[in-house]
Amino acid sequence: MSETSKEESEKPIFEIGDIVVLKSGGPDMTISQVIKKGERWDNAEHYLYCVNWFDEKRNPVSDTFLEPMLKKSSEPKSSGFNA
Repeated sequence: MSETSKEESEKPIFEIGDIVVLKSGGPDMTISQVIKKGERWDNAEHYLYCVNWFDEKRNPVSDTFLEPMLKKSSEPKSSGFNA
C-alpha cells in the first residue's frame, strides 16, 4: 500500500457537523469532536466521536461513540424547535 493510500484510509469517516445515528437506531446526533485513533486508551483501532443531540424533553445530551457504532443519518429531520 502506498503512503498516500495508507493516509487516506487513516482519515475519519465523519467530520464535525455531520449528522449521524447509531447503527442500532436512536436520535439524529451531530458530531462535535473527532478524537484521533490512539489518543485515548479505549480507541486504539478506531476514531472516537463526541456527539450532541436533544432528548425528548429538549435537554441537551452528549456522549462518545466509536466509529463502527455510527452511520450517517438519512436526511436531517426538522427538530420542531422554534427559535
